[in-house]
Amino acid sequence: MSLRGVRSTLVKAFRVARAHVKKNYPGVDLRVTSGYRSPAYQRQLRARWDRGNRGGLVYRPALVSRHSTGRAIDIGFVIRGRPVPVASIPAISWAYVGALMERQGVTWGGRWSPPDLPHFEV
Repeated sequence: MSLRGVRSTLVKAFRVARAHVKKNYPGVDLRVTSGYRSPAYQRQLRARWDRGNRGGLVYRPALVSRHSTGRAIDIGFVIRGRPVPVASIPAISWAYVGALMERQGVTWGGRWSPPDLPHFEV
């Protein structure tokens, strides 16, 4: 997934966190699974969820999203070159990456109720 259209402060925070993870945990990488979404695409995701077609979606997409203004990304873990499902990543790993991003002024969805572990926004 591209970082095109994502706010520069969020891009920088992601790149710093990713570099830290890659340096300290060989074989582990982070990738953006969702960045900027046009308002039309956001509506399509919501409609898809509401029809029951939820493949690849962790939560019901909002009708209005910070993704649509370039202020949010969702990330995923890649271990030894293979994407790992969100639910298979230990909470401590999400908390670690969440803290890396929060130190740079980014809000982590893992602190919400219910938590949205892969979500980060400014």
